[in-house]
Amino acid sequence: MFAKTSVASPPSKDDLFRKWGAVYGVEWQLLKAIAVTESRLNPDAVNAADNESIGLMQVLCRPDGEGGCSNGLNVDGWSEATRKKLFDPRFNIKIGAQILAWNIRTYGLPKAIAVYNRWAERTSPMAGPFENQLYVDAVLAHDMRLTSIDNHGDTRAKPRMSLNRPLADTLDWSSQLKQIHGNATGAQFCSLPKCANRQTRGVPGSIIDSRHKLLYWDG
Repeated sequence: MFAKTSVASPPSKDDLFRKWGAVYGVEWQLLKAIAVTESRLNPDAVNAADNESIGLMQVLCRPDGEGGCSNGLNVDGWSEATRKKLFDPRFNIKIGAQILAWNIRTYGLPKAIAVYNRWAERTSPMAGPFENQLYVDAVLAHDMRLTSIDNHGDTRAKPRMSLNRPLADTLDWSSQLKQIHGNATGAQFCSLPKCANRQTRGVPGSIIDSRHKLLYWDG
């Protein structure tokens, strides 16, 4: 008689939000709130109009014709990114968590939320209002609801990772590179055709603003 072997169940979405939120310093409820608003927690969601935004966190992957992504993101694991892999919640949330973490460290809240959804908001005032204000409000509402559930009905907001001044204002170029390639880093992206025409620091098609160095580039 053969002994029964137990097969480990795959981690739940909440387990993954908790895991990658903890790794990259983002409250898991806020990470999940982004996913709820972006994809309604559908790991198979695709926004073809964005050419393409994929999965739970709607991560941008410009098809390279060979199943990969031609756009570059300065986040851990992106060198392994493929369109297929972005449908895997384990990988998708890992990438999305880094993007959101970088946005928070760079812009503070609530602007980080606006920039996650719409790159052009990087030039908006720190506290808004934003052109995608309804999106920001929806994320914050989901975050408050999830936090309340996690606190057994306590509706008092937990402190969020927010800075009076973006981290990038206090760092020199070498330190920013370390932050971008090192801990809790991420990048937001621009899906507009005009973005691919920009040039900076000799990197064709890279997307930056005057304060924040090399976030994303088109391949």
